[in-house]
Amino acid sequence: LFDEARYIGFDPELTADAKHDSSATYFPVALGKKAESLEFHRTENLNCSSAFLPNREFLDRFIYVGNFFNIRETVRLNVVVLDQYLPQNGITQADFIELDTQGSELDILQGAQDFLSSSILGVRVEVEFSAMYHNQPLFADVDSFLRQFGFMLFDLERYHLRRKSLPIQSSSREQIVWGQALYFKDWKNLALNLSKQQIIKLAVISSYYGFESYAFEIIEYLLREDVRLLTSMEKEQLANLCYTDRLPRKLSRRKRLTRFLRQMYGRVQP
Repeated sequence: LFDEARYIGFDPELTADAKHDSSATYFPVALGKKAESLEFHRTENLNCSSAFLPNREFLDRFIYVGNFFNIRETVRLNVVVLDQYLPQNGITQADFIELDTQGSELDILQGAQDFLSSSILGVRVEVEFSAMYHNQPLFADVDSFLRQFGFMLFDLERYHLRRKSLPIQSSSREQIVWGQALYFKDWKNLALNLSKQQIIKLAVISSYYGFESYAFEIIEYLLREDVRLLTSMEKEQLANLCYTDRLPRKLSRRKRLTRFLRQMYGRVQP
């Protein structure tokens, strides 16, 4: 999103204590809702590996699944809790969480409740609508949990699987099985609890993902006379960038907004 953005990742396969580069830090641990050691099942397709056992009775009804979910080995991983682990490593706030962990996403979110209630403004999370793994949480569970923290569902990429019962050339609608859900905090219900920096970040993040109308809804709020998060000069700059045609035509409103908010990002205070 920004050149100066800092990314934090988790990879239990790392052999070093932590891996750092100019923009990212990767920790060699797994995430969950409690600190423990748990079994992790590595599959033929490593992208299908999970802490949950594959639900073969369900998966074998579909084509193209093949051997993807066959378990190659089971290992033990050390699990940490985000709310505990990040502060222990000097990280006390984060803006966005992205999860794709094959069924354990809700467990990880349950271990991040302090961050979800304070600094997290957006979440992108893989969700399942049918149990691809035994005893895994489904979309309804994840959605209900995130709404407790003031998040709204903004987008849902949906993926389907085709059953084996018809030849591939036969036309048929197919069952939705999993997806990628995108959530943002609802600024209107949280405006009094959001800092100047947070509400600006929320506008930037929503614009980055293409939700310009939501970003401009936030901008309209910031420009109101009775809202004093921005100074008079900052309001004038923002209005000129977003609502006038004095800038080149090729510079879209989205780019104008992002330009202003990037300028603001480095100097606003919480």
